[in-house]
Amino acid sequence: MVAPILPLTLTDIVLRRQGKQILGPLSMTIAGQGITIVLGPNGAGKTALLRAMHGLERLQGGRIKWAVPLDQARAAQAFVFQTPILMRRNVRDSIAFPLQLAGQNRKQTRTAADLMAAKVGLADRADLDCANLSGGERQKMALARALITAPQVLFLDEPCANLDGAATAEIEAILR
Repeated sequence: MVAPILPLTLTDIVLRRQGKQILGPLSMTIAGQGITIVLGPNGAGKTALLRAMHGLERLQGGRIKWAVPLDQARAAQAFVFQTPILMRRNVRDSIAFPLQLAGQNRKQTRTAADLMAAKVGLADRADLDCANLSGGERQKMALARALITAPQVLFLDEPCANLDGAATAEIEAILR
């Protein structure tokens, strides 16, 4: 069994960009199971906070502590960006990529990716190049790629932004 990576404790974290403080000092703890939502106006630092917790932002002050060593915490989390990152590959291989990075063999990763593609409604798109997906399909693919590793913590940065109502409903159903 994998040790739980939560709680996550942020102590007086500060982020600056181009000499301007964009976040902090901020202290908080995310204790355990459930959903934590960060709300605020545009420019309030929500994305910066998520990126900092995920390790994509360098802190200028304070510290972030997981319940386990950092390498274990990093391996047990995933991030879905507001604008999906597309790879120059087909849907199946894009979804399988995190498993390949973890050292699983190609046959296993492709089988797992096909199962995950089916779960998110992309089974019929598995051989399609990611660049040819619609906006909603791109978000589903990004979500599938994040979920394939069964992360304990999933960071979502406005995963339904710029999507129509139907695509938003599909993404929300997958998340539930």
